[in-house]
Amino acid sequence: MKNYFYQYRLKVIPVTLLLLTLFSYFTGNPLYAGAPLDNRIGAGISPKYLSHQSEIPCLWNTADCGTFANDYTVGYGAGIQYSYKLLENILWLDLRLNYNSVPINLNTTTSDYEVYNPQRLSYEPLFLIHSFNSSIHYLNFEPGILIQPIPSIPFKFRLAFDAGYPLSGAVYETIEQIKSPKFYTFPDRTQKHTTQKGELKMVGLNYGGIAGLLYDFQLSDEMILQAGVNYHHPSGSAIYDAKLETSSLGFALSLLYEFGTEKEVKPEKPVPVDTPKPKIVEPVVVKKEPHVEINPTPIEVLETIVTQTYPILPYIFFDSSSYRLKSRYIPSRSGTFNENKLPNETLKIYYSLLDIIGSRLKANPQSQLIITGMSDGRELETTDKRLDIAKKRAESVAEYLSNNWQIDNKRLKLKIRETPELATNTIYEEGYEENRRVEIYSPDFDILKPVIYSRFSEYELISQDINTSFNWENADINSDPKLMLFAGNEEIASTIVNISDTTALLQFDENQKKNLVRSLNNGNEIKIKYEYDYDGKNYVVEKNPFLKKNENQFEIGRLNLIVFDFDKSEVNQLNSELIKNFVANSIEDNSKVDITGSTDKLGEKDYNLALSKSRAENTYNFIKEIKPKAGFDKIKGIGNSELLYDNLLPEGRFYCRTVLIEVTTPVK
Repeated sequence: MKNYFYQYRLKVIPVTLLLLTLFSYFTGNPLYAGAPLDNRIGAGISPKYLSHQSEIPCLWNTADCGTFANDYTVGYGAGIQYSYKLLENILWLDLRLNYNSVPINLNTTTSDYEVYNPQRLSYEPLFLIHSFNSSIHYLNFEPGILIQPIPSIPFKFRLAFDAGYPLSGAVYETIEQIKSPKFYTFPDRTQKHTTQKGELKMVGLNYGGIAGLLYDFQLSDEMILQAGVNYHHPSGSAIYDAKLETSSLGFALSLLYEFGTEKEVKPEKPVPVDTPKPKIVEPVVVKKEPHVEINPTPIEVLETIVTQTYPILPYIFFDSSSYRLKSRYIPSRSGTFNENKLPNETLKIYYSLLDIIGSRLKANPQSQLIITGMSDGRELETTDKRLDIAKKRAESVAEYLSNNWQIDNKRLKLKIRETPELATNTIYEEGYEENRRVEIYSPDFDILKPVIYSRFSEYELISQDINTSFNWENADINSDPKLMLFAGNEEIASTIVNISDTTALLQFDENQKKNLVRSLNNGNEIKIKYEYDYDGKNYVVEKNPFLKKNENQFEIGRLNLIVFDFDKSEVNQLNSELIKNFVANSIEDNSKVDITGSTDKLGEKDYNLALSKSRAENTYNFIKEIKPKAGFDKIKGIGNSELLYDNLLPEGRFYCRTVLIEVTTPVK
């Protein structure tokens, strides 16, 4: 408690001075000096029942795992109060300064994943309990009035405004615990562990309104015991980067001293006092703490405006002998889903496929969907059983759209096949995995059209290093400092600095450049941190380097063609529609076009190289027919030399079977 008041003394002192000024005015002002003001001053305590309305995410900075549910805790408050009577036994001015402790304990249960139960030989939901624990401490200034409707009965209504200053950064902890099945553990071999821990840095001023009922018990001529209940309602969230609104219902108990005008006190005659000679005190040398200013050079980048077109892979893949949707296909619900807020990443967009289709079907009530369920041709004993599981897979997709997006079943046409019409070759084990799927088709192009990110910034690093200068005062530190470059919470580069050095250089290797560019493209904050030890304590000085942006003279448009039939290079109907729309919107007469074909890991290296080149050339010929004046720079195939996505997943392999069309157009 001492640390709180010391840290926030600049907030506490003005409020205390205000209370003392008002007290002095109404007890010493000549206008009131002869009137029975019936002043009261005292102290009290208040246990409280707290109700938390929360939308705090289970994992901070992402809503993929859901949010914590509303919950209740018990807190307490204590403080001082002063009041004086404005109208005889009717109206009082009431001023209070309280310390309030607000503990926060939130919980929610999720079942977004499935795990394999070796005892039952089947998959079952993994139920996780997420817990959020924290405590915020406030110093609250509460000006208000007390209304006594019946002068003869000491029963009062209290109406007040509340302004709360946070006394310190609140430390929070999120915990993840396995509820069931009991046999399952996390990778660290525990069933309960901490997922995040740190400081709630976005805690701010907390405002609200207070209404209460009070009753006075007269203990003596001057002493009063005041009891009552108070309800506090917040005006907004206690933290800025998530919703946390806390209302309270508390029981208040105060002991008050009641007094009127001050009595005149005659001054006593001064009594002479022998004054001893002052002792000579040796001066105390105060050791000053070190102080350092850091000045990093700017980070120079090339900023390019990019429009990226992400085609949708209309396939949902299933585990063998299972018709349950994998948890990664259920990242959100219709109540919070917004296609415009999807992350700018291919696989994360793909995993939102069902919500994308659901929201588009809801926006286009006349559109219909064809859902075809399939097996891999070997997963069950008979054809009838394989057709049955194919049907159940199609039904699970339809059920998701119906339950979560309220899509009428009449708009969802279900079909079944034992294996896909365009199946992956089963000479590879991965072929069976890719054939266990549901294919989704709609005659309405708007339902399966690509997701387009228009005109976002993409950065290329020009700077090869950052040079940082230091300006020291009282540089008596215990060890050599450390200089670090952070992007968000990720440390990109670091170096040890000699205390005698006035500058330090952070040079980037290729991996560090990639990490820094990735963080810049994700919008993360860049910081230089200077860490040193002094007198047993650790200090960190931070500064944001200036980001010097050079605008590229060209804009870039990108399209990845997907759903090439296995081992085929022809431009199919779906890809032809994508190319037509892309050419119409992105390729100008002065544009330069690069076309790069690629494959997944399946097959021989030389064969894949030839296949990817053939796909690129067929795409070139198709564009040339539509846009004869288009200028082409590079048409090439790279086979499986660069695997951009995880080839252990069927969707990762499909997205590697692609042709990238990149268009560079001069800025007008």
